[in-house]
Amino acid sequence: MRVHTEGSTVLNANKTITGATKANPCVVTVSSHGYSNGDEVFIASVVGMTELNGRYFKIKNQTTNTFELTDLQDNNINSSAYTTYGSAGTAASVFELTTTYTSSDIFQLSYAQSSDVLTVVHPSFPPREIRRLGATNWTIVDITFAPSVSAPTGVSVSATTGSGSETYKYVVTALESDILEESVASSEVSVTNDLSTSPNKNTVTWSAVSGAVRYNVYKDNNGVHGYIGQTPDLTFDDDNIEADVLTSPPENQTPFNGTDKYPSTVSYHDQRRVFGSTNNNPQTTWMSRAGSGANLSKSIPSQDNDAIQFSLDSRQFNRIRHFIPLDDLLIFTSATEWKLFTQNSDALTPTTIATRPQSYVGCGERMPIIAGDAVLFVADQGGHVYDMNYTFETDKYKPRDISIVAPHLFDGFTISDWDFTSVPYPIAWMARDDGKLIGLTYLSGQKPDILGWHQHTTDGNFESTCVIPESNGEKMLYVIVQRRINGVNRRFVERMHSRIFSDIRDAFHVDSGLSYDDPKDITGATTANPVVITSASHGFSDGDVVQITDVGGLGNDTGMTELNGNRYTVSSATTNTFALQDTAATPANVNGSAYTAYVSGGKARKEITTVTGLHHLVGESVTILADGSVMPSQTVSSAGTVVLSQGAGRIHIGLSFMSDLRSLPLVWSQIEAVGQGRFKSPTKVYLRVDKARGIFAGPDFDHLREYAQRTSEVYGAPTEMVSDEIEIQLDSSWSRGGQISVRQSDPTPITILSMSWKGEVGA
Repeated sequence: MRVHTEGSTVLNANKTITGATKANPCVVTVSSHGYSNGDEVFIASVVGMTELNGRYFKIKNQTTNTFELTDLQDNNINSSAYTTYGSAGTAASVFELTTTYTSSDIFQLSYAQSSDVLTVVHPSFPPREIRRLGATNWTIVDITFAPSVSAPTGVSVSATTGSGSETYKYVVTALESDILEESVASSEVSVTNDLSTSPNKNTVTWSAVSGAVRYNVYKDNNGVHGYIGQTPDLTFDDDNIEADVLTSPPENQTPFNGTDKYPSTVSYHDQRRVFGSTNNNPQTTWMSRAGSGANLSKSIPSQDNDAIQFSLDSRQFNRIRHFIPLDDLLIFTSATEWKLFTQNSDALTPTTIATRPQSYVGCGERMPIIAGDAVLFVADQGGHVYDMNYTFETDKYKPRDISIVAPHLFDGFTISDWDFTSVPYPIAWMARDDGKLIGLTYLSGQKPDILGWHQHTTDGNFESTCVIPESNGEKMLYVIVQRRINGVNRRFVERMHSRIFSDIRDAFHVDSGLSYDDPKDITGATTANPVVITSASHGFSDGDVVQITDVGGLGNDTGMTELNGNRYTVSSATTNTFALQDTAATPANVNGSAYTAYVSGGKARKEITTVTGLHHLVGESVTILADGSVMPSQTVSSAGTVVLSQGAGRIHIGLSFMSDLRSLPLVWSQIEAVGQGRFKSPTKVYLRVDKARGIFAGPDFDHLREYAQRTSEVYGAPTEMVSDEIEIQLDSSWSRGGQISVRQSDPTPITILSMSWKGEVGA
């Protein structure tokens, strides 16, 4: 198991590189590295042999202090033509946690998360917990279904006062410190006495239990141990206390203890951990004691906080597939949807539990999704997607087939995996079995509900999806994609880029792509000839071309804003400063004597023409957006590079994709038969768009016209995005549907909010 977060793979601690050879294969020196052959390492910050930086390699022929490098397909790294190693550099191995699961087990795993503990179940393996103790400190352990505190040992009893022939039997339990969870009973001890005669008494003693703060003492009454008292001490005196047989010590249950006895689904509900559906008991549910996630103990007679076990009684076979906790616990089975609720009480106890069927659709193996106040689930038969909402009128959860509006996306297909993101847009993302990614924009509770299906393809196959909340305030989609790169099948972990941006230069609309954007903070600028910029450890050299933006702060309104949006040549560079010249063939100093005084802010970006680090796309044709302008497609070289025709400071490179929209056939309620059977010819289309560029429209995808967008932009600046209602003249074409096609083929954004058209209607 590997861990990915914030768009990166979690790595172990860095180790210092002290050498790298120009050879085939490249040999790297790291003192006492501790790596093994086959380990993957990430190399960064090398001075000199920079071709190694920002790349993952596999280790081969390791010794105590050296190792050879191969790529991830086990091909030797030939560094003979690399620049000579100078100094520094780090190597960090990829963090991995070993599990016993195989690739064929993955999609049968069910899980539930509570803080940093992930409960994972599978019908062929004991239930386990994956615990996160630190970024690179994870454990995986089988769950022990028992109280967290041990039963007391060293228990003894003596008749400290009096004597007699009556036999008295005792057991003791321990209570842990947090929620006073109670252990199972100790071994039974006995003594003879006559407690009916005062002041006779028996004294029970025991050894201290780690983590315990109090102890309960129970006395036998006709074969049942009843409660007689509690103490924080290690002794207890019984002077003929009557045993309360309605309160007895817990007895441990171990239902998940062998082949065909392991649960296949798990969740949490009402402070209990819920397990269900073993191969031997596919319709049975087990719920832990309240407040204790792995304690399945019970008492006789039953106590309110006891573990709960029940089976669904139904007219047909109902293998439990999933639990979804809402106000009620929804139980999804292969044939029926149930709700678990309490009757005659608000508390969930063994005596108040009740179940009732809600509908008879049947749920598939994919775990249902909670989307706002609704639950989405994939049907067991047919693979259609349903939503389920509570209806006050019927006091039931009512399902609705929401894929009926787009059956072509589901008929004959199955959903391999899915997940839901709510921020910034509520979308359920589904990997279909043919490798397509299906999206459902879904927002319930509106009038009408917001519901829209869309299909996404890439140069490869989507295999799995996962949504992770991240520090940017968004929930980010991660996918596993299988691609064929340079003739080799490879799997990638890819993360959808944020769609929140205001500058076209930051728009990322490529697949499997990378970005170059390395802004350096400006902290000072002189009103002198030449202008001298202060930027700590900027790394620029004389002759570099830099772009300057954001001087004066985010508002760009005060303090030497004359520098913003311009390109300059670096001169007189030191570690922390550099002077500005223009970009003429023979550069001249930039005279800032008449500029407004610098106040704060600013970014300086170096322009580059050679983009490196694209080794994952070697041999592939890539699309390029450089400083907001589309550049010609190129093929990534064997060195993982592309060379631009001109320098740029913000560059996005990756696989291209095409975005197509085609309207439904046009109808009118005012015309007989709503216009069906009549020929239509749209001549103009009106699109209300937001942050859009590169818009083509037409009656079909073979006859498209581009919206002429560029107007008043200064020379050298990228075409601005448009957020307005635009008009596109269409090629005239008669058809019964009168449909309109819109296409975006550039690596630039497009958002269409509404569409209307003008045209003619035949008789």
